[in-house]
Amino acid sequence: MLEPGACRGCGGDLAGGVQAAAEALQVVDIPEVRALVTEYLLISRRCGCGTVTRAHAPQGAVSAPVCYGPNLTAAALLCHAFGQLGQERTAEVVNGLFGTHVSAGWINKIAGRLAGSLHGFEDDLKTALLAEPVALADETPASTIEDSPGGDGQAGSGRAFNPHVFTLRSGDLVWWGPGTPGGTAPWTPSACSSGTPAPWSPTITTATPSTRSA
Repeated sequence: MLEPGACRGCGGDLAGGVQAAAEALQVVDIPEVRALVTEYLLISRRCGCGTVTRAHAPQGAVSAPVCYGPNLTAAALLCHAFGQLGQERTAEVVNGLFGTHVSAGWINKIAGRLAGSLHGFEDDLKTALLAEPVALADETPASTIEDSPGGDGQAGSGRAFNPHVFTLRSGDLVWWGPGTPGGTAPWTPSACSSGTPAPWSPTITTATPSTRSA
């Protein structure tokens, strides 16, 4: 509860004055967030049989002297995968938000773990998208370091195809990946920054699932 200090008319003290009104003011904010460092001491015990057994690290922590926990990892992956930020920019955002010192290499490592845990997800996503009554398809040209455009504005002589990023989405589902128009030549690992070729370049002919080809 906030009280006025002095009368805005005469400047008199308002202590003990009659309350004329009260207005509610809500400020929505979040507390300052900083990474919390928790140190665990992993004890090793020697059994009577001679075997030495060490305690397991907490769930979500890797066996290393210093590691980042599951909450910080999830926040970083949200920025990188869902927010579609590059690895260096993701590291900058995470460090700015939480006062950490994560590297772009760490972002690359956890992105690889995420991709590995999604085994079968892409196939399920494609199946679900092809069952949607209406889907939107889009393709956007993309440049690569190896095949940069020539000085005349045309594709360089080393470029064997025109790389694009394809998107297929419905109201709740989104798939995107690299490829070429018509799906005739998916990117090779050397041409894709993530090192993964596009397994599926969709060609949409109508809005009905039965006539879609992939």
